[in-house]
Amino acid sequence: MSASASERECYQSAYQLVVTSSEGKVMWDSKKVVDDKSLNIEYSGTPLQPTASYNWKVTVWDQNSTTASESSWLERS
Repeated sequence: MSASASERECYQSAYQLVVTSSEGKVMWDSKKVVDDKSLNIEYSGTPLQPTASYNWKVTVWDQNSTTASESSWLERS
């Protein structure tokens, strides 16, 4: 999410995290959580297997319900 240098009081109002296996199986979907928390969100999905790759996607909402999303992958060792 980005804001112009002159924009004030821009803040996160909600988030959603989705983790999928490399085969596309949803391991965890937090659904939309109305909270401004952006760090230390505890994973509470299906246990992840060692040496497996997973994809994750985060979507955040701002105070105007505008969304921004990013995705990447992780490997549990």
